[in-house]
Amino acid sequence: MRSGWAFAGIVAVGLGLQFYAANSWGAWQDPKNDKGAQNKANQDKTSPAEKENALIAQLQVAFQAKKWSDAESVLSQLIALQPKNWEYQRAFADTEYNLEKYQEALDAYDKAIRLAQRVTYDATKPEAVRARTAQSEMFSAKGGIYLRQNKNADAIDAYATAAELSPTPGSAYLNLCIVQYDVGTMEAALAACEKAQKADPAKADVYYMKGSVLYAMGKIDDNNKFVAPPETERALKKYLELAPKGPHAEEVKQMLAKVNGGPQDSR
Repeated sequence: MRSGWAFAGIVAVGLGLQFYAANSWGAWQDPKNDKGAQNKANQDKTSPAEKENALIAQLQVAFQAKKWSDAESVLSQLIALQPKNWEYQRAFADTEYNLEKYQEALDAYDKAIRLAQRVTYDATKPEAVRARTAQSEMFSAKGGIYLRQNKNADAIDAYATAAELSPTPGSAYLNLCIVQYDVGTMEAALAACEKAQKADPAKADVYYMKGSVLYAMGKIDDNNKFVAPPETERALKKYLELAPKGPHAEEVKQMLAKVNGGPQDSR
């Protein structure tokens, strides 16, 4: 199995950045306003909030068109205006990821996480919940970058932290299971899979991974019969029940055949 197969790349579109003063930036884009001196005067009078709104509008266009270099430039200006805004810093990190500037993305995620951690957590306050959820997502993104860099230990730490912070930790636990499977720590992988199953019991890939981990823990007995842990067959069948034509269906069927006494020489 390829390392990190479940990791999905980040697309920094639709981040929900808020306008501070709706339409206050319209004069900047007025096609009738073609006098250089008047434009300069208008810009000199523009408030920071109006500048921010204008940049947000440009950013939304860049995101929608997936013009990441344009988004990078705009976000740099927004961060200069609002250096303590974790959402801008997080969007910048996502943009660096999309530009495949992975070390820059890691540095930006770290900055964004530190800023988001300043929001005191209170489960009754939506802004606090959003900041906590974003931290989880950023740790997951860091985990994906570490996998690209073959830093499995760092990826494991990042996914574990993401799971701890997330109100819906199923994906983080699944990614944690995958990395631990790939490095051969099967007991830890199984524990992560079981947490993923508890968090997201309807996700087919959880059962594929759990079945794969259990299958890898199987052994050949004295009678040359393959013996897998009791839960193996149940997990694999659950995958087929949830995703009968899923991408791992054939592999699951092969594992089931061997669990049920099929030939061992092709294992």
